[in-house]
Amino acid sequence: MHDVWSEADLWAALQAKASRPGLVRDCVEDADLARRVADLAIAHLAAERVEDRALAVNLGRALLARRVARHAAERMLSTPADFYGHVDPIAPEAPVSLALSTVRLVAVGRTTSMAAASALLRAALEHAETRREAFLAVAEHDADAALEHLGPLLEAHPDLAGAVGTLFALEHTARCEDAARKVAPLSKTTREAFAEALHKHLDRVHAIKRWVGCRRILFGH
Repeated sequence: MHDVWSEADLWAALQAKASRPGLVRDCVEDADLARRVADLAIAHLAAERVEDRALAVNLGRALLARRVARHAAERMLSTPADFYGHVDPIAPEAPVSLALSTVRLVAVGRTTSMAAASALLRAALEHAETRREAFLAVAEHDADAALEHLGPLLEAHPDLAGAVGTLFALEHTARCEDAARKVAPLSKTTREAFAEALHKHLDRVHAIKRWVGCRRILFGH
């Protein structure tokens, strides 16, 4: 049935909440349908209506389509106003912004060679509505980017303090003191959660002297 539909008919069916899940499931076994849906998603990333742009992004996420992720990253970099500040009316999580949904698509659909994806995630660190997801996507492999945005991240999302302490202790051990300096101006509760994770994991890797230095930075003793 799908192969006789025009592109306009297929897009209309994808817009319909009742028929969209079945079409997405069909894409798993029908490579030609999956290609057509991905092509339509890419074409609608620049659509005038936010509903069409949101559908394009969410179809990319549903299909885990790398092509859609790359084009979405390029589009959001070139026209950020089409994504930031818009509510995503289709995302299964609610309420979220279209920018956040796009960051999530890029984070799962990128490859290491996808320059636009890396650039988009770095740019998303500058925005409050996408900083948390972008940080989680880039921090493990980019200590400089993580450090640059660590203070604003934990100020807005103190619940991440323990995870960030663990990350630096295990993945960026040599930068732990730098991270502690970023955390030192924050609330006592945030510093304590960060320090607890830092201490636990630095102890595991036998980096006690580094922990003592971090403790002094965080608490002055």
